[in-house]
Amino acid sequence: MSKRRGWIIAVAVLLSLCCISSIVIGVIASRSIGAVQGASVACTGQVVAGAPAYRAHASNVVAAFEHNSLGNWTYFQAILPTQWPHAENASDASVVFCFEAEERESLGTCTYEDNSTLTRYRLKRRVRAVEASTARLIREGTVIGDDPESCPDSLRHRGSRSVEREREADEPDAEAMEKAFSDLFR
Repeated sequence: MSKRRGWIIAVAVLLSLCCISSIVIGVIASRSIGAVQGASVACTGQVVAGAPAYRAHASNVVAAFEHNSLGNWTYFQAILPTQWPHAENASDASVVFCFEAEERESLGTCTYEDNSTLTRYRLKRRVRAVEASTARLIREGTVIGDDPESCPDSLRHRGSRSVEREREADEPDAEAMEKAFSDLFR
């Protein structure tokens, strides 16, 4: 009986720890999301209170947000060049980059002897650079990912159907951002 009681106590302790850690993680996540989401108001044309002014051709602290499929603006720092100073919270950003949903641009279709096809796509994102303290548009542009590989000599097939019908390149990255917007910081 004591062995069974030991298991019951162990399970109860484990469940309690899981519940407590879930609550702690939820509180931490809501605080960090709340601190960062404030900057997303710049993407909707609103001023971020307390944000520093943008200085042309100077080192500005930046934040980035993407417009997701649910219509919300979410934190999107990964696309920014590492040498640009990143904001830790909304009120520290002087420039907010607002990325629209990723778009696919068809670069053409490869057709093969067996009439199978492969469409090649380049990925791109429209982006706005907005001054956080005023919500003023600094610049609009498009960042473009690399081109996908050229048409392969043949397609892999499974039975009578080709396995691959589309080929996408990588999405735009920090290098594309550097090319498109670095002059704002020089």
